[in-house]
Amino acid sequence: MHTRKKIPVAGNRSRTLSVKAPPGAAVFQVQSFYTRAAGLEQMCVKSTEVGGVDVYNDWQRRFSPDNGMTWSAWEPIPDTGSLKTPKGVRCLYPMVGGWVDPVNGRLLTMLTDGVMPTPLAFFTHYTLRYRVSIDGGRTCVVDELVIQQGNYTAENPAEGVEVGRNSIYVGAVACQPIRTRQGNVLVPVQITPTGGYYFDSAVLVGTWTDDMKIMWNLSQRVLNQPKQSTKGVYEPTIAEMDDGRILMIMRGDGGPGCKWYSVSTDGGWHWSAVKSWTCADGTGFYSPASCSQLLKHSNGKYYWIGNICPTAPDGQLPRHPLVIGEVDTESLLLLKDTLATIDTREPGDPEGLQLSNFLAHEDRADGTIMLDMTRYMPDSQGRWVGDAYVYRIAVPTPESASRFVDHSQLLVYSTPDGRQQTVKTAEDWAIRRRQILQGMELAMGNLPDRSKLHPPEVKIIDRAEGDGFTRFSITYLAEENDRVPAYLFLPKDLPAGRRIPAMLALHQTTALGKKEVAGEGGSPNLAYAKELVRRGYVVLAPDYPSFGDYAYDFTKDNYVSGTMKGIFNNLRGVDLLQARIEVDPGRIGAIGHSLGGHNAMFLGVFDPRVKVVVASCGWTTFHDDVLADWTSDRYLPRVRDIYGNDPDRVPFDFYEVVAALAPRAFFSNSPLHDSGFDVRGVKKAESKAREVFALLGAADKLQIRYPDCTHDFPVEVRREAYEFIDRIFQ
Repeated sequence: MHTRKKIPVAGNRSRTLSVKAPPGAAVFQVQSFYTRAAGLEQMCVKSTEVGGVDVYNDWQRRFSPDNGMTWSAWEPIPDTGSLKTPKGVRCLYPMVGGWVDPVNGRLLTMLTDGVMPTPLAFFTHYTLRYRVSIDGGRTCVVDELVIQQGNYTAENPAEGVEVGRNSIYVGAVACQPIRTRQGNVLVPVQITPTGGYYFDSAVLVGTWTDDMKIMWNLSQRVLNQPKQSTKGVYEPTIAEMDDGRILMIMRGDGGPGCKWYSVSTDGGWHWSAVKSWTCADGTGFYSPASCSQLLKHSNGKYYWIGNICPTAPDGQLPRHPLVIGEVDTESLLLLKDTLATIDTREPGDPEGLQLSNFLAHEDRADGTIMLDMTRYMPDSQGRWVGDAYVYRIAVPTPESASRFVDHSQLLVYSTPDGRQQTVKTAEDWAIRRRQILQGMELAMGNLPDRSKLHPPEVKIIDRAEGDGFTRFSITYLAEENDRVPAYLFLPKDLPAGRRIPAMLALHQTTALGKKEVAGEGGSPNLAYAKELVRRGYVVLAPDYPSFGDYAYDFTKDNYVSGTMKGIFNNLRGVDLLQARIEVDPGRIGAIGHSLGGHNAMFLGVFDPRVKVVVASCGWTTFHDDVLADWTSDRYLPRVRDIYGNDPDRVPFDFYEVVAALAPRAFFSNSPLHDSGFDVRGVKKAESKAREVFALLGAADKLQIRYPDCTHDFPVEVRREAYEFIDRIFQ
């Protein structure tokens, strides 16, 4: 589990399972990246490693049109993997699955390519192949070997490289290309000068041609001495500084247990003598023999991601923790005071845990750093295994306000190339709605995958008989090791052979939790669970984490926000209701007051199974609210930590939340004198949201009442709300 706390470089971090490995294997070389120079289309690449011998099989890919919110099914990547030939196994591994040239938009893939007469012959037989795509990586217009300009051939592809004697290849997925200010493409590579386990580093210098090919040349090699590093310098990562200098950080082995660096001042052609990479204050640090990555961020900073260990490493180990720190742009050394841990060994992890097979990129939507990594480790049978995770790492993004459109402009959506288009059809609205969900997840964290979950297991604690209903005290399993306390209300005299509608009843901010909506204390105007069951509805009333009987520590979970945890729990509540024999699975709604009001709205946005939402209080537009009230771990800490409590920077607003419920039904009780949720913001959002409901032919599905009262749910408005629900579920 990670702990959310303030750290020097990175604010909130989250870790979410992205790819589950087959039993006894590791999912490896997982890479997510953008496929075009602008927009949010992504591809994710993965392979499977069995046996821990750097042999990767089953290379697959999937595509996302919406910044990783949704993904296509996995499909094989054509002409990749370990392919049997009469001369041995041909290894075609896309170590750089995709890198987009930011100027011409072409997608470059770099593959190791070689026929292995023996399993570990890559020291003598690896060469490089490149592919170019102009359709987001689905097909390629160029697919050929990398051969240096001049008198070089497939057997002698670069200076000092001969197939069968030694090799040239990209050493790790973190060895990403860059485009220099001169317009060249630099690809960091490693060369085995003698065909053994000893390396030099270099960069391929590429120049685009008019037919979308690349003319390749090889830079001066970057060398080390065996007495300093027993395996030379390899797995280089590079970044071009604002002053044109190019920094290269490399892995070593043995010696002082450090990273090595070199600098080019002429666009990558020539490199300085290697030195031990240290902190800018002159102190050193230990780092094992593992890859690392330099990342230039749109906030103007340069980040380094890699392993730092407290004592001298034993060769490759320990490869934990994984940290991130800022690079000083003057000295090109590491700023020690900015270091922060991304992930580390946890209870139950073996000492051999490796947090070193990763690729990071900047999220174009909100500026967070996204990192794909396999938590790679030996199991009890000595096999190397590991699932892949995606990490979100918040870093300062002062320019992020310009990333988002005016959230009140509901009938405008952004195209992948950044243009604004008018929403004219339901299909257009579907695009805008996807962008709303994306913005909500930026602030709340990603909604966890529920595709493989079963209906939640229910435990009955006790039962009580009421006037026309039976109330069960239960817990239901939301996810592993987390049970949600709840009340389940069933009407008496259920109609035989007929299923009835159901409602989730969500409580306000109160220590009573679910007891208040059950009429067991608190305000009698908020006993809507009991009132609805008496109207013939099955009702589920869960506790929100940390309220009622639900003890919960938000600092020790895998969620970015308490809000997303609440949404997930309530989605599981819908799963529970749909599994009940008494419930019509097509007639489920949600109702809540204050905290419960906006949680009912959030649930409705993320779960299309919810056909009607009733919110009593609980929402207004962010410009009319006090954003600091949203920022505890219980709710939305990113509003403070990333967006600075600035409503112009928060990536969603309640204009959009209301509109995203359309064409389903929404009823709001918004008192004129609610001191917690300013009615002026509600009225602004209503006028805008009505345009969307009308576009979708659901003008009558949006109903808002403005009673002359304070923060309450008065009798006459509750009656209207219940009649509204009845009409929807007729």
